[in-house]
Amino acid sequence: MAFNLDDVAGAYDYDEDDVMGEDVLGAGLLRKSPMHMGKLLQMMKKGRQIQLPPKPQWRDQVAPGVAVPGVGLWPLPLTPLTNDGVFDDVTSTIEWRGTPQKPFRGERLVVVINRSALAFNAVRIVVITVGTTPQLADIGELAAETFAPDAIGVRLKLDQATPGMLYRIIMRTVGPIAVGESIAVSPQIMGQVIN
Repeated sequence: MAFNLDDVAGAYDYDEDDVMGEDVLGAGLLRKSPMHMGKLLQMMKKGRQIQLPPKPQWRDQVAPGVAVPGVGLWPLPLTPLTNDGVFDDVTSTIEWRGTPQKPFRGERLVVVINRSALAFNAVRIVVITVGTTPQLADIGELAAETFAPDAIGVRLKLDQATPGMLYRIIMRTVGPIAVGESIAVSPQIMGQVIN
């Protein structure tokens, strides 16, 4: 397909696409048909401007490689202190900890529970703390299954943690687990981070 240079440079009169009295190369034309590279180079030699596609909104930069401060949605992994997060006939209480490295506010607790064939024991959340502040409205326990990955309507608004502040979750099983059986629990907190 051949292109007429007049079609590229002058046939489309877009006032909003002018730069210092010159047409911006490609304004409107790229929506109509692809441009031949030879014609593009010819236009560049004549001093015409090239319109680049707009930068995506998520790619804000103060300078190349320096991101503009903003808010991200990041997960905070929690590490078990006992038995790799597995409840068994010996371990009935486990504490998980996470330490965000940027200002973080938890908004969604996700708890994945994998049970062996005969482990029917309930898993309870005893306490959730941010720093030294408990994040429960009253003293009591919550069913860990409430925060399953596919749960709906379980959003939280935990206290904001400064970098290095400790998130803690303590869970326990209800009743002893049979010998040879186990319940593996893996919690994490999804939330906003200031980056």
